[in-house]
Amino acid sequence: MSLLFVTLSALQLAPAIAFPAQSVRAAKRVSLDASHFVLGPDRRDIAAAGTFDLQIRKSGPEIREEKKDEIEITVGKFEVEFSADTARTLTVTENKKPGAPPKGFKLLEPSSFRVSMAEGGDKLTFGGIDYIFDPASAGLKGVDISKSQVAKLDAATNAFVVDPKLGELEFEADESEVAFKNVKDLTGEWAVVIADGTAPPPATGGAAGGEKKKDDKSGQIEVPAGFGTANVVNANAFTNLNFPTNAAGSLEVELNSTTANQVVVAPIMATLQPPAGHMYVDPLTFSVRTANPPAPGGTSKLDYKFTEGIKAAIDPTKAVTGKLDAATNQWVTTGLGEFEFEADENEWSLKVADVNGVWAFFVPATAVKAVA
Repeated sequence: MSLLFVTLSALQLAPAIAFPAQSVRAAKRVSLDASHFVLGPDRRDIAAAGTFDLQIRKSGPEIREEKKDEIEITVGKFEVEFSADTARTLTVTENKKPGAPPKGFKLLEPSSFRVSMAEGGDKLTFGGIDYIFDPASAGLKGVDISKSQVAKLDAATNAFVVDPKLGELEFEADESEVAFKNVKDLTGEWAVVIADGTAPPPATGGAAGGEKKKDDKSGQIEVPAGFGTANVVNANAFTNLNFPTNAAGSLEVELNSTTANQVVVAPIMATLQPPAGHMYVDPLTFSVRTANPPAPGGTSKLDYKFTEGIKAAIDPTKAVTGKLDAATNQWVTTGLGEFEFEADENEWSLKVADVNGVWAFFVPATAVKAVA
């Protein structure tokens, strides 16, 4: 029997997982001693030494990847990666008096970095903002650099923001490097930050009359997360891990605890039949594992943010979250926790005692709209 999936425009949804692009370390390094330097067609992956306020021009469709990564600052080196089919002129300026860090964070590197491209920092084939830490730096004593984040300045508020929509975060332990990949627009001011544990806890309680009160997310830290990797959640930091989006939507894992944790999520193509009378919203199921069990009094939630295409294809008020029962190898959709549909955010949210397990999202077949 074939599995049943919600369809978009009469086509079965196919998974489109956005895995981070891979960047290759250069075997050869070159120093730039002029304001213009053109890569030849035989030089595809060059790690180029950079200088603040120096214009570096890369020309032509032969450009594949450029790294401006030899700008040494206080606790490491700032790096810009890009590839483009058209010429770009890159300038990086250090700002020693940066704006305010995101709420609940502090600046790990006291300077911020203004990146500009004369021809525009968008429409790249790849863009990345990285920071390579010097583990021997006195400024990093006692700091877990694996918990660092890349933030971008919001010019309207003169404060930095951590936003998963800006790029995909990855920590490369073997190189002591935090990498922010697949950045849509490199232009702007960037900073390296780390959670300081001062983010306020989420509001608790309910509204009068038994009506559910929507969670207060004002103190929540939005963190881009990756599949198959250990995503770090700091202690006393209400953290929302945002996983890559496909055509149906994206998974989010929310944790708030007095103890730190690590979350690993593996996407698995659905092979089991959905609950009777139901259809999969997303052809992916999600295996969620945490390094530590949930601490008493904390918050654990599984959210799914569905796309506009899914919203148009179903009645989202009828959706349910399912958890795989390992004993019976069947999906269970009742008694899992407190379920909430947040219409303004296109989101289903399930508050649970423990996020560990294999999860999926379903709607009754009767909730699927007829295709015109």
